Amino acid sequence: MLWKTARRVVSIFIIAFWVAMMVILLVREGFFSKTTYTFAQQRWDTPIDWQMGIFTPDDNKVGFIQIHTQPELVSPYGPAFKLDLFTKLDTVVFSTPVSLIVQGFAWFSQRNGLENFNISLRSGDTRFSISGDYDGKSISGKVLTGKESIPYNIPVGRNALLTGGPGLPLLDTPALQPGESISLNVFDPLSMSTQKAVITSHSKEVLILGEEKIETYKMTITLGGLTTTVWVTPTQEIVQAELPIGIKLRKISLAEALASRGEESQSQGNLIASTAIKPRGKTPFRGAKQMWVKIDGIPESAMPPVGLYQTRTAEGYFISPPTNIKSTLLTERVLRNIPPQSLSSSPLIPVEHPKIKQLAEEIVGDETDPWVKSKKIFDWVYKNIKKQPSFNLPSALAVLESRYGDCNEHAVLFTALARAVGIPTQICIGLVWSGELEAFGYHAWVEVFCGDWIPMDPTLGQEIADATHIKLIEGNIEQWTRLALYINQVQVEVISIE
Repeated sequence: MLWKTARRVVSIFIIAFWVAMMVILLVREGFFSKTTYTFAQQRWDTPIDWQMGIFTPDDNKVGFIQIHTQPELVSPYGPAFKLDLFTKLDTVVFSTPVSLIVQGFAWFSQRNGLENFNISLRSGDTRFSISGDYDGKSISGKVLTGKESIPYNIPVGRNALLTGGPGLPLLDTPALQPGESISLNVFDPLSMSTQKAVITSHSKEVLILGEEKIETYKMTITLGGLTTTVWVTPTQEIVQAELPIGIKLRKISLAEALASRGEESQSQGNLIASTAIKPRGKTPFRGAKQMWVKIDGIPESAMPPVGLYQTRTAEGYFISPPTNIKSTLLTERVLRNIPPQSLSSSPLIPVEHPKIKQLAEEIVGDETDPWVKSKKIFDWVYKNIKKQPSFNLPSALAVLESRYGDCNEHAVLFTALARAVGIPTQICIGLVWSGELEAFGYHAWVEVFCGDWIPMDPTLGQEIADATHIKLIEGNIEQWTRLALYINQVQVEVISIE
């Protein structure tokens, strides 16, 4: 069925393009001091336009990024420039066309670097936007999702760089001289977290793109253990980038971008099929009770987590989901050993929001048994959310409004509802077998704590997720960007399956 193939994790690509979507630019104060890095002079006195095409690992063009910077000689910030962004992404999830449009702006001044930003995402009838102001210590603003406005305030200190997740390029990457390297603090609006990024310049290189010869600095950006290679001109235009998940960005002409801007979605590439993993060994099947797999191709630090139903031996990973659930009342003493984030709220999982609280309480009624409550929420999400590809950031309120989505939307809404009635819940990202693909595809499901962590898949309708679910990541949304560690890297051998 189409929805079974559409459930795969599209969000990792959205995260990859958030590089463009979020405008990804930076603050000089602190790490970007005048002795280390400043914006290119052209930013302050000359309008600049550039365009990049977005290409899949098999070199199919699936979209483009268009950027315009305009000096603002008269502004409340003193000397400043405004950066406008338009991104369009068109692809297919098998036979279903999907499209994403991202547009917005950011202001930068000589005084502070980043001053504020406002970015919106649109896919079908789903909308999401985020705005923020930077005061040198924190970023505060609003997330608009599901017709709701959710305020936020994130302390980021004096060093703040907007980015889109681990290993992704920065659209205003400094043009460092070969041998130079700088270390930056990074703020990721998706995960509301900060990390360190290291930018290193390796050499000068002349790129030949079409008939044009372009002088560039070849540099790497290492963030979250992932490394992106970028080619940057002396005026700070990225003309080529190779992301660790296989996506490529290349400079294209204005005519190409304008032509693409008016086109309808076309079957130009399939981001789902291109990342599917063909296993060696035995052939898996949906509904398996247990499975032995060997995982290769990734560093030891990225090996999958272990727990009650996913254990690791010398031969590989043994996955055997429980069959009989013995629920435990979630007393204060029991909850002491549960990670607090498994009950926490966030702008995309607003546990305390009245709409979420009211619906969750209506679903579970007077029930007190955590496993029975979990099953009631599972049934409601599975029956009421249409299985349909979605190219957007997963937001519980937006899903509640639209009543459709893929695995990400199902997992986020389930998590918000379950936490709202006191059930510790975490989102799992990993691999699941697809008979249609004849391969493992990336997928999201959930785990609920009812005395032990129990896997549930509200997208596939599996009350207890089957043994073909290989968990790679667990936690909240801020962990999702780590999936880039596995794309086009992880290898799977199925030793046995029952």
